[in-house]
Amino acid sequence: GQQRDALAREAKDLEEMFLEGLPTRYEMNHPAKCPGAVRKHMKWLGRFQNTGLVDRYRNIQRTLNPGEEKSVETLRRDR
Repeated sequence: GQQRDALAREAKDLEEMFLEGLPTRYEMNHPAKCPGAVRKHMKWLGRFQNTGLVDRYRNIQRTLNPGEEKSVETLRRDR
């Protein structure tokens, strides 16, 4: 009930935070056509690498959707 709702809210807040500055799938798959894509990805990694937020998101997803967890990769926009 309430705990599940709180986890869903926290997951949504984390998703919004992760989307800021996250390179698109196109940028990741075609770095030669997208100058600055690697730098953008490294900057994004630097923001979240040692914060524990990505692990927290994974754990929330395991709790909310066992067997069908969303990963941060699924948050990437196509273009």
